[in-house]
Amino acid sequence: MKKKLQLQVGRRSFLIFLIIWLGIIACAFIVVMFKFKSWLANYQAAYDASRPVLVMDKYFSWFQNDDIDTIYDNMTEKPLINEYETAENAKIFMQELLDPSKVTYSQSQNYSEAVPEYYILDGDYIVSTLRLRKSDTETMDYSFPVWELNYLEYYCEPQYDVYINIPETVTATVNGLPLDEKYLVRTDEAPEEQTAFGTYATLPVTKKYKIENFYQLPTIEAYNSDNYPAEVIFNNTTGVYEVGFGDNPNVDEMKNTAIASAKIFANYLANDVAEGTMKNCFVPNCEIIRFIIAGREDAGKFFKIHSKLEYTNIEVDRFICYDSNTFACDVHMDQEIYRYNEAPFEVDQVNYRFYYVKYNGEWKACYINILQTRE
Repeated sequence: MKKKLQLQVGRRSFLIFLIIWLGIIACAFIVVMFKFKSWLANYQAAYDASRPVLVMDKYFSWFQNDDIDTIYDNMTEKPLINEYETAENAKIFMQELLDPSKVTYSQSQNYSEAVPEYYILDGDYIVSTLRLRKSDTETMDYSFPVWELNYLEYYCEPQYDVYINIPETVTATVNGLPLDEKYLVRTDEAPEEQTAFGTYATLPVTKKYKIENFYQLPTIEAYNSDNYPAEVIFNNTTGVYEVGFGDNPNVDEMKNTAIASAKIFANYLANDVAEGTMKNCFVPNCEIIRFIIAGREDAGKFFKIHSKLEYTNIEVDRFICYDSNTFACDVHMDQEIYRYNEAPFEVDQVNYRFYYVKYNGEWKACYINILQTRE
């Protein structure tokens, strides 16, 4: 009986031990599983964080937020600009290409897990390419790689090559900077009107410049030797900036001289003024005088009989002051012919182009073209 009681006590003790032991093992298993689950969650988080697509979201946000400054600063190669262009103009052009509401990104044709490369698209157009790389100095937990920007290209080629035609006597600035001679591509021969001036004056030739790589059309200003502004016109047909000769402080005097000469010349052809008066308007003994005298014989022969001539609707156009000693212009006027009554019996339009040089301190014509109509 005693032996049987001892056996029962032993079994009960073993059972308690076994229960405790199994409880310890269960607790240990729960702790291990909890830690494993935590480790697994951390591992998964580190793995997810190391995926290049998550890193790409950061860079894509620059495009979504229209952050052109940050994009520009991180470009592998900055936009190609010349000394007259600015980074700000390039950024303006970059911004014009981008519609943040339409941007998306996708893997490029060259994408691989080792070299993740992406396209930034605006609608159907690729505007940028980004490439990532594994950092050489940093890693994440569990030795997962840290991805960083390796390459960023934004497709924004310069839009304009600027051509400038300018007389050699005029100076110009491009966006406020002097036009540099290194951009000179050609110097023209003597201008067409040089023939009219003959040996009395040498007209300025036109110099032609080409400046490449503009993102915005520049502002060009020009001044002649008298420091007067020269007109700058952009020719939409040829894409060339055409620079004029500028004005002269004595422009009104020049125009009035041409008008006076035009009246004298018209009166001479009508036999109303003497030959000497006509000659006084021209450089002495210039070749054109001989043709004028010969032409008056025909003009005067057929000119209508009249008592007086008057001139109205006088205009001066196509005025070009080549320099302080040379100019040319057209004079247009209506010639009213009277014959001893109050109303003109005929009104004719006369049009002349005069070419003037400074001769002994006075303006004298060296050549004249009689125009059929206003040009």
